[in-house]
Amino acid sequence: MAVLDESAVHSFAREAAVLLSRGEAPAALQVCRNGVTVHPVYLTGVFMLGRCYEALGQYAEAAAEYRRVSAKVPGSDVVQRMLRRVEGAEREEYEAFVARRQQTLTVERDGQSFEAYAAAHQPAAESAVDFLLRQVEQVKRSAPVEPPARQESERGATRSSGKIVTPTLAEIYASQGEYEEAMKAYRKLMTLRAADAPRFEKRLAELEALARSRGSS
Repeated sequence: MAVLDESAVHSFAREAAVLLSRGEAPAALQVCRNGVTVHPVYLTGVFMLGRCYEALGQYAEAAAEYRRVSAKVPGSDVVQRMLRRVEGAEREEYEAFVARRQQTLTVERDGQSFEAYAAAHQPAAESAVDFLLRQVEQVKRSAPVEPPARQESERGATRSSGKIVTPTLAEIYASQGEYEEAMKAYRKLMTLRAADAPRFEKRLAELEALARSRGSS
């Protein structure tokens, strides 16, 4: 039986061909499926089913139907040409899929690498004492440098008198156990910042208690 012998074409194959010519591939596929179910050995119908799949871009299914026909009529140039065409399209589709998948995996890997990098380069947690020490170092750098003679003459004076007195500086002294210097700083702050005097006074009382506790031990 010739594969494309029009005299042997059953009505469903002819109807499917007309639908395909109109661009109605889904309807043509449904007609062919129903027809091939009833006439599974009718090669023209099987060939037309392959064409329907091909028109819908379902190349793997189209190739399977063309191979069924080719197994029965291996000498058909038409079938072989159609088979090579869909196999090429199927291969291109697969390669495009692999490329897209590879790109997705690369993005995911890069994202994971960045997360790992960020986690590995997190700054170490800074303790309160470290923070205060860093703050006082900044204060020291910003304070004007005094002549050596003046520094020597004022050595007996309060250590906070030559610096910009701040609560941070006072807490530095407190964290180092230098309660007297911390209390001097808070007393000076009470005169400079009257609005915050109650808060400074409360902290001063705490420092005095700490100093007494250390003195009695």
